[in-house]
Amino acid sequence: FPVPNFFSWNEYIHSLDFDESIFIQGIWQLLFLIIVIIIFNGSKNFVSFLPWLAAFDLCVATLVNNPITVVNDEKPMALHEKINQQPKDFPIPSLLPMQQFKDRENTLGQLWLNLGIWYKQPYWQGYNSYQSPPYYLFESSPQAKYVLENPLIYFSASATAYQDTITDTLLIANDRTHLYISNGHAELVSASHHFDKDSSAQFQISSFGPNQIKVKTHTASDQWLTLLQQNVKGWQLKIDSSEVKSYTSNYLFISSIIPAGNHEVTFSYQNKGVVTALYITLLSLIFVLTMVFKNEVNSVKGASNSI
Repeated sequence: FPVPNFFSWNEYIHSLDFDESIFIQGIWQLLFLIIVIIIFNGSKNFVSFLPWLAAFDLCVATLVNNPITVVNDEKPMALHEKINQQPKDFPIPSLLPMQQFKDRENTLGQLWLNLGIWYKQPYWQGYNSYQSPPYYLFESSPQAKYVLENPLIYFSASATAYQDTITDTLLIANDRTHLYISNGHAELVSASHHFDKDSSAQFQISSFGPNQIKVKTHTASDQWLTLLQQNVKGWQLKIDSSEVKSYTSNYLFISSIIPAGNHEVTFSYQNKGVVTALYITLLSLIFVLTMVFKNEVNSVKGASNSI
């Protein structure tokens, strides 16, 4: 255990690990309580001094615990400048293989993880305490490394349905665009659905945002189109403004069949439950404020009448 150096306190607390910091804070709490008991024992002014004592104690605890928390020594203005250098709008994402965009390997000043929020770009390997089971299933599957060799959006000519678990890795190892389609939907996918491979197939992302992505496609034959976005409730897919069926591919992603020709494909997301909850919350807040204001007015009138 390092001996306290009161002449270089800042350097000392930065040398402590978690257990040592908790031990130091425990000693301080004990001494603090002894001092308070001795000075204010039987004092009538104790209650009035209590908020100041609590604030002083919290300041000491903050100083001791700062180095072992997520607090960083870098100046906030330096981070602010780096954030200001990031795009203000959502740029069209690169169509390089997604495996090149690893969120866990990037930093932005003292920030790390989930940096796609600032870069406004899709990344994988972000952090989410409430990540879905399908995501963990995909990430741990042998197929994941092949899927991530594809860009954010890509065409496929072949797909195979699976019931619960993908057991065949050979197909996607030979063709990273091959899709395994979950048949757990109300409308089941057939055992296999293959198209002629279209080497001339093209697409262009015309607009990109967190809730809507528009893609212009040109194919000589029907093709599967996949967006590497988790297929959760709320995502819709439209072709030329007409809603079409989408499927979950490779445990996780959004795939659908795009007919031959020139089309505009729109992936859009809307969580109607959250929007409804927002309106309910706002109406409830207005109702509560109205009732409080009404009660205050009645109280003032009652006080006036009694006078």
